Formats: sequence, structure tokens, C-alpha cells
Amino acid sequence: MDKMKRSTYLFVDDLVGNRVMVTQGHTVTLGRASEFRVGHDDPAMHRAFLHVWCDHGMWMIRNVGSFLSATIQPSLGGTAYSPVRLSPGVQWPLPAGVNSILFATKNMRYELEVTVVRPVQPVPRMDVPVAPLTTDTFSPNREQQQVLAALAAPLHRDPSASPRIAVPSVADLARQLGWGEKKTSQKIQHMAETLNELGVPEFQQGVNVPWRIVLARFAAENPQFYA
Repeated sequence: MDKMKRSTYLFVDDLVGNRVMVTQGHTVTLGRASEFRVGHDDPAMHRAFLHVWCDHGMWMIRNVGSFLSATIQPSLGGTAYSPVRLSPGVQWPLPAGVNSILFATKNMRYELEVTVVRPVQPVPRMDVPVAPLTTDTFSPNREQQQVLAALAAPLHRDPSASPRIAVPSVADLARQLGWGEKKTSQKIQHMAETLNELGVPEFQQGVNVPWRIVLARFAAENPQFYA
């Protein structure tokens, strides 16, 4: 049990009575003839469709089928994020919390839930240091994580897409998050300034690219900050 508390694991639930727990160091494949059976009586379902594994503490899902696609709808703490389309050959990091996975064949529609459980790290007690506190860390709060996830989503859906075209405008992002444009712009600006102060090269002054584009690229390459 102590080891379980220190490691990450996930549950796969087909919502019709079948559920399996997968621990770090193990994998599971979903499909008509895989370890976790999905659509066993549906000839249009891939024998092996979705493969799930853990890579250095980050749970990943990959579409190993040849023509079916899946849609992943992540949610964390009651907040729903942008859906992600998982086409054949595409892989995606599964964020902590409940992820609804939807897909369909010509015969049937399916829905699964994949719940990622991350360990809660205890905060060690320590004396207050005499020297100045270290400030060179980037620790986005919940709302900032929402912005990062929403900006990165289209680049994860299509890694070949041009960020200038795929990344939502401030107005679209605000509508998506249910915020005002001013608040959304302030969140983007604050994170860009923070990353600039931390010396992240992409955010140094003189970059002639809108901050939301730069931040979207950064978020797509660093899912650990919001997943």
C-alpha cells in the first residue's frame, strides 16, 4: 500500500461493469482481441485499438489502430478541458483525473473512462532559510494550467499544424474558458513575463510573435506543467 501511494496508476472502466487497474511499469491495450476487451462482438472494432503505458511518471495513450479515431475529454476537479482527437498513430499524455474516451464504429458507439491517479507528495518540514528564497521556478496555478492546456490542445491534436492558424485567438480562448478577454490576456501576459524572467529563450524580449503563440508552443512541449 505504501508503494502504491508513492507511485502513479490508472483505472480503465468501460462503464458496463469491466474495470482494471494498471500500475506504473505495466501497460494495457484496448481492443476487440486485447487484454482489455472492447467491442469483442463488433467486427468493425480493431483487434488492438488503444495502447496505454507510463513513461517516467507520465501516462500516455496511443492509437495503434489503422482507421478508427478516438476523442479524449479530460477533466480535473470538475473543470472540463478541450477535447483531443486521437487519430491513428497519434499519442497523447493523459492528465490526472478522469478522462472520457469516445469512439465509434459503423455498428456501435463506445465510451470509456480512464482515471489517472497521481501520488500526493508530502511536504517536508524545514527551517526557514536565512538566505533569499529561490524564485527561479515556474509553478502555474489552476487557472494558468487551464490556459496552457487550452493553448496546447490544437497542437497536440495536429502536431504538423501551424500555430498561427491552429492556436485560438484571445477572444476564442476567453469564450472557451468562460472568462473575459481582459482576464485571459492578463493570464497570458503574466505567464510570458514570468518565463521571460526565468530566462526561457522563447520568451526573451525581441521575439516578434504574439505571446499566446509562443506560450502555446511552450505548453505543447511541456505538458508536465498542466497534465
